[in-house]
Amino acid sequence: MTKRPLISVIIALPPGTGEPVSLRSLRKVKAPPGGIEVLLARGTQPAAQRNRAVRRARGEIVYFLDDDAVVAPRNLMLLARHFREKDLAVAGGPDLRPLRNTWFELAVDLVQGSWLGSFLVRGRYRALALKRKAGEADLILCNMAFRRSVFLRQAGFNEGLYPNEENEFLNRLRNAGQRMLYDPRLYIRRKRPGNLWEFLRQSWRYGRGRSEQFFSYPCLSDLIHYVPAFFLLYLFAASLGMFGCGLARSGGGAFMIFAPVFLYLLLVVCETLVGIWESRLPAAPIMLLLYPGRHLAYALGTVVGLLGWPFRRKRRSEVRVERVRP
Repeated sequence: MTKRPLISVIIALPPGTGEPVSLRSLRKVKAPPGGIEVLLARGTQPAAQRNRAVRRARGEIVYFLDDDAVVAPRNLMLLARHFREKDLAVAGGPDLRPLRNTWFELAVDLVQGSWLGSFLVRGRYRALALKRKAGEADLILCNMAFRRSVFLRQAGFNEGLYPNEENEFLNRLRNAGQRMLYDPRLYIRRKRPGNLWEFLRQSWRYGRGRSEQFFSYPCLSDLIHYVPAFFLLYLFAASLGMFGCGLARSGGGAFMIFAPVFLYLLLVVCETLVGIWESRLPAAPIMLLLYPGRHLAYALGTVVGLLGWPFRRKRRSEVRVERVRP
């Protein structure tokens, strides 16, 4: 009789790609006593790929990794220890930067891990405090484990969403009373966007995914993520009001209308100075551009997601799941 593995590691990746970085890194990670299995789910629809792989998995725990994740040496042992608690449904930790980075990647990491850059979700990109009760704002799918029975009972990820399929699913779990855990020791390392276009595109995609998620499973707690969109609307309305009312000729009137902008820019400067002090990185002033770029791209993404939802087409993809040697 085949021994049942304790943890099934599931790696979603595009078709036709070679051996993923995450699989190579797993070979350096100590396996728990129950052992592990690795499933590669190939396709172009990540939510569907992961759902199919979970159905084929034999482990009590399913651990999702992105194909470019470098796994910390203790992760599997930590997961095995955490899931001894029978009421635990989900566990995960942060996605940290690699040990070697370009100056731009380091600046991106400083922005993503800051209060101004990511607010409630900053724990996804920076190891914060001790292990604690978590929610969808704390956990990230490239480094997240589920109890398989809970995952299947809740019907898995919404296959019409990408990205943000994990956020919608975690909201469902929270409302079902399931317990989730964030452990900063349970980390992976992944490369950050290497140029400004990649960074802005990533932020735009996250914003669009947030709106699609909200339509799929509305939660009042998600409204906080629309602050950048409201700020963008304010900028548009303030500009129209200033020129439409002739306030452009009045310095005092213009200052009053755009006072929130000056406050925002002051916060950007302060966070940038903190980043320079933390990193000792001379190129960190690029953060003066990255903060507003991240917020405006995210805001545009949320607006596009809101307007485009009625016309959204469901993605279809053939999925191939293969079991490989870890």
